[in-house]
Amino acid sequence: LDVTLPNGNHYKSTSETMPTGSSASDSVYFDVSTRKMVSSENVEINVWYVNIRLNTLLSEAKDARYRWGIDEVYSVYPTCWPGSISCPKICYVYQPTSRFNIALADPSQLIDPKINNLLLQERSVDESFNGRHYFNVTQYVMNPETYQYWKRVQEIVVKKGSIFDTPPARIRGNISNEDNPSDYAFGYFEASRTRVSRVRVDRGYIPIQLPSCDYNAQIPSNSNYCYDCTILEGSTLIEPDWF
Repeated sequence: LDVTLPNGNHYKSTSETMPTGSSASDSVYFDVSTRKMVSSENVEINVWYVNIRLNTLLSEAKDARYRWGIDEVYSVYPTCWPGSISCPKICYVYQPTSRFNIALADPSQLIDPKINNLLLQERSVDESFNGRHYFNVTQYVMNPETYQYWKRVQEIVVKKGSIFDTPPARIRGNISNEDNPSDYAFGYFEASRTRVSRVRVDRGYIPIQLPSCDYNAQIPSNSNYCYDCTILEGSTLIEPDWF
């Protein structure tokens, strides 16, 4: 990667080689759970979650390292009033991967290449589950050097609240200033092989009533998107071909 900024600074990454390790055999699934919480009104309530989990069988190739990222896409049906000539179009809303969800695996450090019941994301249930809701899990096959970068990121962002937590610090990537090698850019340029698995959560799996844009249902408190769902961040009117 070679970049020249408007101010003339020239940044270049080290060369990256596509990893030769095989993809892992992933099986993605979900379950629904509940926890008791205390609301702001000091009332005990049940909070429901959709948990995205992974079973995988890793390749034992010596140069294979793995990372999994997750994002979601769900449909929003705007309010269609009785007698309307036409109804507003359905929106499809893309939610990016959380920077705190970093799942990594190094087969050389594991006795068993099988990983079962790995929690990738715990998603609180809200009105986004009224329609079709997909979670997309992307598997990245990485080189050992790329894995070490993401391992350092994981150590920084995943805090356990202990005095032994790694203190926040700038993580050195592989992109530096050509004229000043000590001037490193944030981030890492990587060449990884990817594979996507999808899991679909339909409304029927959610055992509670949810606010809805339907004209005769409980309208969500922030209901502006019920009339124009394109105001939602990440929304589009174009349906994904796999949806």
